[in-house]
Amino acid sequence: MVWLGDIALSRKDLGLAESYARQAQLIDAGHPASHALLALVHEGRNDPARAEEELRTAIRREPSYIPPYLLLARRYLATNRADDAIAQCQAALRFAPQRPGIRETLLVAYIQAGRIPEAITETHALIKQRPRDPALHNTLGALYGRSGDPSQAAREFHEALRLDPKFSPAYLNLGDSYLVRNDRARALQSYLEAGRLTPMLAEAHRRAGDLYLADKRIDEALAA
Repeated sequence: MVWLGDIALSRKDLGLAESYARQAQLIDAGHPASHALLALVHEGRNDPARAEEELRTAIRREPSYIPPYLLLARRYLATNRADDAIAQCQAALRFAPQRPGIRETLLVAYIQAGRIPEAITETHALIKQRPRDPALHNTLGALYGRSGDPSQAAREFHEALRLDPKFSPAYLNLGDSYLVRNDRARALQSYLEAGRLTPMLAEAHRRAGDLYLADKRIDEALAA
């Protein structure tokens, strides 16, 4: 019944989704998926208190059932309760350390909480799972930059570009790391390359233009 409720929910038919969830509970009152489905129904009706109650009921019924932890964590992130989100992710990891989505959500929570050392550690853990993902190295570089280590940040951006030479966000961040070290020429080249690879990346053009303006290269600033 729950899978039928999921289909109804995807069609935004909250009443039908709730009906399937209630029927599922009549068949198996202890199954946590029906409570998770009801939580999403309440979420769709803008009733966060009842949604959270259903998610906590799902966890009580089956502590190893992962979806309620992630749904709670994402709800907490949306309401700037990063520490509560971290607690939910850590609880989920105890049951499923390799499950996709948990560490990613935990990383976002650490960043939102400003806990950069833990965010760096979590990104390293994700890189062990997905060593060829340039976005993870780009994220790690940005975190090293926030921690005050522009050299290590640059190494991670270079690694992202080694994995994907067309990954323009890494060029953008690499430009920032050069600028922190007052290497304006390399910063400019990085911004220009980011803009060349992704013409719609407005921030790359803006930063290149700012450097041109600072050097009084007006024509090039206008063209950037």
